[in-house]
Amino acid sequence: MCSSVMSLHVLANGLSVLGVRMISKVRVDQLLSFDEKNGVFVWKLNRGGKAQKGCVAGGVDSKGYRQIRIDGTLYLAHRLVWLIKYGEWPEHDIDHIDRDPLNIRPENLRKCTDHENQQNVAPRKDNKSGVAGVYFCEKSKKWKAHITFKGRTFHLGTFSTFEDAVEARLKAKHEFHTFSPKQILSSKQWGERNA
Repeated sequence: MCSSVMSLHVLANGLSVLGVRMISKVRVDQLLSFDEKNGVFVWKLNRGGKAQKGCVAGGVDSKGYRQIRIDGTLYLAHRLVWLIKYGEWPEHDIDHIDRDPLNIRPENLRKCTDHENQQNVAPRKDNKSGVAGVYFCEKSKKWKAHITFKGRTFHLGTFSTFEDAVEARLKAKHEFHTFSPKQILSSKQWGERNA
């Protein structure tokens, strides 16, 4: 049975952690095969325990990312994809274009800075409007919109209607978030669409 792994070291930015050497493309190729169509790594040989030949490698962490333990070190699977596809560790972050941390197919991954990666986030779990940066203010009984850019939050205005607040947020997103200008809208009032 193939299942999850526990974490010791996570290499977030492709740097060594606690003196652990980085894995090479050759070593990854020795141990794993990558199915680009389905976006999964499979063990090429038995490694002991749950790491058996033919099993999907690794497990999912608390943030929803697949991690794979190789030679005592945990690696984020999307970073291993980048290594085997492009032959290098990315200097910064890797963005999942569709926001699904388990979709590690190469066409869904792109290099980015932390600032750029923050442009492609879903609405918070406590968001009731379904649109990031738009909320209803109980005190004023109006809709408010804001956007965060380079660590600063900008108030975009107070609006009588949800639609006007969303339009203000979309306009600001297109202006400020040039790396990821599309916003996924999901709301009972607005319907579901990409904007």
